[in-house]
Amino acid sequence: MAQNNLIGLDLNVDQNFLADAVKQTVLIGISEALNGKNEIVSQIVNAVLSQKVDTDGRMSSYERDNKFTLVEYHVMKLLNKEVEDTIIEIVNEQREDIKKIIREAFKKKHFADQVVDAVMNGTINQLGNAYRTTVSVCLNSKE
Repeated sequence: MAQNNLIGLDLNVDQNFLADAVKQTVLIGISEALNGKNEIVSQIVNAVLSQKVDTDGRMSSYERDNKFTLVEYHVMKLLNKEVEDTIIEIVNEQREDIKKIIREAFKKKHFADQVVDAVMNGTINQLGNAYRTTVSVCLNSKE
């Protein structure tokens, strides 16, 4: 415990008690000052909602990256998730039909020629690359 001398009197005052009393007094003062707390809360909410963020929902240090309000970001995020879920659901429902269409496409000579051309062009372009070129072909058969 610390001792304080107040007008010639020695008082034993616990520092923790004193700190808590000061803290409570400050909090009461702030509460009284916030009589118009609804207006302050409204201003804070408006500031948060109008805050501009980037495509990841964060405030970028580059102002030009902050294209969306926080509300726009969250609405887009929710809509994107719903669209993704719907597409997955539709693809799962139509899985067998999609497999048939893909099999038929693989059977056509024109499609096979396009695949071969794409592989050859990609390989030739890659071989011309000055960096390390890796070519690997892997065909796995379940039969």
